[in-house]
Amino acid sequence: MISGGPTLIVYPKVYPIDETPLPAQKPFGESRSVGRLFEDPMRTIGVREWQMGDQMRRIHWAKTAKYQALHSRVYEPIEEEQILIFLNIATLEQFWSGTIPELQEKAIRVAASLAYELSEQRLPIGLIANGRLPRSDQPLKLLPGRSPQQLMLTLEVLAGVTDFATSTIEDLLTTEVPRVPWGTTLVVVSCITHDTLLATLQDIASAGREVVLVSLADEPPTKQISPVRVYHIPEFDLEESTVIAPRLHAL
Repeated sequence: MISGGPTLIVYPKVYPIDETPLPAQKPFGESRSVGRLFEDPMRTIGVREWQMGDQMRRIHWAKTAKYQALHSRVYEPIEEEQILIFLNIATLEQFWSGTIPELQEKAIRVAASLAYELSEQRLPIGLIANGRLPRSDQPLKLLPGRSPQQLMLTLEVLAGVTDFATSTIEDLLTTEVPRVPWGTTLVVVSCITHDTLLATLQDIASAGREVVLVSLADEPPTKQISPVRVYHIPEFDLEESTVIAPRLHAL
């Protein structure tokens, strides 16, 4: 980069989903029907009397004690479907011990390709990775949005991935998922699928979250993690696939 000149961003290559082992149609399941409402339990907007079928975690204990009758929380409704990609840039279970550049590049390109496909479907997309931007203490984080520039912003974030992870992907998920609006589909792209990550994903899915794992590891996951949807695609050959997006962009 020349001082005072334009910044040249090298975007990751993007490949059509139908040239990857992922299903070209609805890789993350059926889209939620228009008009169907979900509730975000992280956002309480009111209280009402308890109703048959209310779960224990919905009960508002302070109001229950005040009125001497069970009361439940009313959560903010969510209608719009959105996708948040979690990219694990670590290629070794002990992330501080180094990285395997070829595997990391594959994970970045798969994440970019998923972002492209979802953007083509007009879905709000976002990206969080366990790394930081170059020469910055800012994390690699872009919340879901449907701006016309969202895909380019996502590719710019991916272009800024540094070599080393700043934490484990499971620590990142544990920290960030509670802040994510309810109803968001969480797509985890990772080259490693050790038992700690699998247990974390199962816990998140068991709490009612929609979770998808895209594994690039040599071997498939060592155990079933239902209800997580798992795609194991170690055979994805980057060099034999067709590039569908430009790599260079000057600012």
